[in-house]
Amino acid sequence: MAIGYGICDDVQRTKDILDGIETQMEKEKLFFWPLCMYTYAKGEGNGWQFPFPNYENGDIFLSWGALGVKAYASYKPALAVKYVKNVLAQYAKDGLAFQRYGRAQQDGRGDDILSGNSLAVVGLYQAIYGINPLYNRFWLDPHITPELSGTQLQYNYRDQQLTIDLAINKYAVANKQFKITDSKAFGFFSSANELLYFNGNKKTASLKVSTEINKRLTIEMKSWSESERAWMQYPAAGFGKLVYQVNDLKPNSLYTISINNTLYKKIKSDNTGVLVFKYKTTLAAEMIKLVSE
Repeated sequence: MAIGYGICDDVQRTKDILDGIETQMEKEKLFFWPLCMYTYAKGEGNGWQFPFPNYENGDIFLSWGALGVKAYASYKPALAVKYVKNVLAQYAKDGLAFQRYGRAQQDGRGDDILSGNSLAVVGLYQAIYGINPLYNRFWLDPHITPELSGTQLQYNYRDQQLTIDLAINKYAVANKQFKITDSKAFGFFSSANELLYFNGNKKTASLKVSTEINKRLTIEMKSWSESERAWMQYPAAGFGKLVYQVNDLKPNSLYTISINNTLYKKIKSDNTGVLVFKYKTTLAAEMIKLVSE
C-alpha cells in the first residue's frame, strides 16, 4: 500500500519489498496476493482467525488487485501482467463466484460476494494500459510489456471516442480530428479545432494548437526540455493556418523557431513565459523546433 500510494518512494526499499513479496508468492505458488504474507501476532486478530492462514489472517482477497498491479507496474510490469492473467484464468474456471480464496488450497470460499473481484482488471487499465481520465485532460501513463505492444483501445472520454495505441516507447491518443504521439506519459485534451498537449503529468497545458478548419492533424513529440521543444506534424492536405501557444518558457526570453531545419522567425516570450506564433502549413510532414537563445 505504501508503494501503490506513493508513500514509499525509495527505489531500493521498493525493490526489496516487491521482490520479497514475489519470492514468497513463488514459494507458495499462489495465484494472487493474500491479505498478509505472514501471520498476525497474538492480539492482532480475533481468536477464530488463527491458526494462520485463515480469513483476514492470510487468505486471498481479490480486492488487492488494482493496488497490487499498480505497485508492480512501474517496477516490473511483467509481474503485474502475470497476476492479471492469473485472475482471468481463475475467472474462466469458476467465475470468481466467491468472497475469497483459501490460501492453503487456493479454493473459493464464502458467498457474500465482494466487488473487489474486478479490481485486477481496473489495475490493468489504469496502471498497465495507463488510462487515467482526469478533470482537465486524459492522461496516458502506460507500463506495457513486449507481449502487449500493439494493443489498441477505444475509450470514451467526455463524449469523445478516443483511440489509444500502445507500443514499446511509443504511445498515441487520437480523436476524430487530432492525434498526439509521444515516447513517454502525456496528457491530451481537445475541443472544436483546438488541441492541448500536457508534457508528462503537468496539470497545465504545455502546448496549445488552434486550427481554422476541421481537418485531421497528427503531432509527434520529439523533445520537450528547457532548451528545446520539437515536434513533427502531419497535417491533412489544405489544412491552412495553425496558431501555436507554447507555455512554461523562460519569461521575457528570446527563442528561435525553425521549420524543417530552416529559420522561420525569432520571437520573445512574454512576462509569464508564454509564446504565440502562427504558421500556414505547406507540406505533409513538418518539423517544428523551438530553441532558447
